[in-house]
Order: sequence, then structure tokens, then C-alpha cells
Amino acid sequence: MTDTLGEQSIGAASGGSIELDLSAAHGSLPISLLVSPIANSDHSVAGYILVFRDISRERNAKHEIEQQVIERTKELHNAQTKLGASIESLPIGFMIVDPDQKVTLRNSAMNKILGSDPADPLTLTDVGAKFTQLSETSTSNFQKAYESHKAIEATDINYGTKILRSFMAPIFTKDTAKQFLGTVVLLEDTTEQVVLNRSKDEFFSIASHELRTPLTAIRGNSGMMLNMYKEVLKREDMQGMVEDIHQSSIRLIDIVNDFLDVSRIEQGKIAFTYEDVALDQVIETVIYEMRAV
Repeated sequence: MTDTLGEQSIGAASGGSIELDLSAAHGSLPISLLVSPIANSDHSVAGYILVFRDISRERNAKHEIEQQVIERTKELHNAQTKLGASIESLPIGFMIVDPDQKVTLRNSAMNKILGSDPADPLTLTDVGAKFTQLSETSTSNFQKAYESHKAIEATDINYGTKILRSFMAPIFTKDTAKQFLGTVVLLEDTTEQVVLNRSKDEFFSIASHELRTPLTAIRGNSGMMLNMYKEVLKREDMQGMVEDIHQSSIRLIDIVNDFLDVSRIEQGKIAFTYEDVALDQVIETVIYEMRAV
């Protein structure tokens, strides 16, 4: 044992402990050596007390812990890589704002919308200042999302030639304490969709007005024929055809007016007036229209 340990090992472990690998029949045996000197009355060293302890389990446990740490670190790295790739692939702007309103994460779509450099630091106030409508309400929306624990949405945000939609939602921990972690902010470029909807509304409005002109003429002329040329329309079938033309023109004009009302409803330019309706007349109209069926 003296040859194995040596005076250097005893000296290194004197007053403390060291780890050694002792040769055994089936391989090396990891041990912990604790050396305590025995002093004479004159403070000279008379000998040493050696305490050996098998640390195989501790070393194995340490190795297992190290392997688990390596595996968990690898899993976290893979998860972070997947999350980053998912956020980066989003077609809409994405960013996370911490409780101090500092932007901690944003994707390339957000940088493209804002026209900002990825390396430039940003705050929520900086983002809000870029918009004509959001600049005065960014902080209030942030507070609303924080206090109400609900999502806040804003539409038709003007940013140069673009029209954007924003969505803000607070982030909390899943525990009962619900610690506030920050806010997720999404920005979507809705310019094409808004322009398309406006074009559709303009088309309906123009087409409806254009349709009303010939329909009004048909209704007026058919009404005059029924009132002024009764003698000419003596045949019952001929008078019935003119009446059908007159009633059909009235129904078509009502449909055109409905189109115009839909456009007004979407623009918020319509007011409702409630009044009593004679159901018998409604039923007769439905029966008349469904007669052929």
C-alpha cells in the first residue's frame, strides 16, 4: 500500500482528503483518502491515521448527472433552435417585449415591416412612435393587456403606404402566482386585403347605382302602362305580363338597395328604424315568388 499511495499522496492529503484509484483484482477501485497526522507532545509527527472510503457510487452518480446535464443542454438547444426557426418562418411580424417594454426577440418579418436593423435595440415606445395611430396608444394598449390579462387588437394602422393590424397579449407563468413575463406583439401587413375589400365595396356601390337607373325606368314605364293604357291591355294574359314586369322591377330595386345597405353597414353609415310589419303581406310575397317551384 505504501508503494501505491506513496509519501506524496499522504502529504497531499494530510489534513484533508484526495481521490485515488487503487488497483484491484477486477480493475481499479476509486477511493477517497482522508489523512490525519498524529502529533507528539513536541508537535512532531508520530504517524498518520488513514481513512479509506469507497466512492464508486458517488463517481458513477456524478458521471450520470454530467450525462443528464449534457443531454438536457442538447435538448434545450434543439428546442430553442426549433422555436427560433418557427418564429423566423412566420409570415407576420413577431416580437416579445419584457416588463420594462424592451424588445427581447423579433423575427425578420418584424424588422422588414418596421424597416429596422436586427442589431438595433428597440422598445415598445420606439415601435409605437413609428405609427400614426399606434404612437399615442402603444403604452395604454400595453397597460390594458397587462391589467386585463386579455389580448388587445388594433386594426387599420397606417404606416407609410402600408396598413397594418396589431395584436398584443400578455405572457404569464403557469403557476398560481402568474408572474408577468412580458407581452407578445404581432404585426400583420393587411394592405392588400384592405385594398381588395375597398375595391369590392366600391364595385358593389357603383354596380348597384348603375343597376338602379334602368330598373327605375322599367318600373316607371310598366307602372305607366298599367295606369294609362288599360284599354290597350284588355287581354288578361298581357296585363299579367306587364304586372309581372312591374313587380319584378320593384323586387330587383329592393335587392339593389339591400346591396347598398350592406355596404353602408360595413362602413358604419347606417341606422336602423324598427317598425311593425304585416306578416300576411310577407307570406303572400313569399308564396308568389315560390309559386314556380
